[in-house]
Amino acid sequence: AERQRVQLLYDIAQALASRTDPDDIVQQATELTVANLGAQLGEAFLFERGSGRLRVRGLAGKDPALKPEIDARIGARVGRGLVGWIAESRAPTMVSD
Repeated sequence: AERQRVQLLYDIAQALASRTDPDDIVQQATELTVANLGAQLGEAFLFERGSGRLRVRGLAGKDPALKPEIDARIGARVGRGLVGWIAESRAPTMVSD
């Protein structure tokens, strides 16, 4: 498990070394993490201070162009719903169906 985590960090660092756009970086990190975990879907949320919302910034397993639609539908906030609970606990979570 530790070797897998180190390999993931290495892969992310290699893939992102030449990227400068924050959205690009989050998207690529999300895709690499989902692939590394063998998951089908993954989302990365970032906290937006002005609105108090958790915004979808990375999406793997679905078309990344759907991020605005998913973000609007979820309307995530810290402490509300699954995403909000995960943000409140400040711990990554893998949910199996």
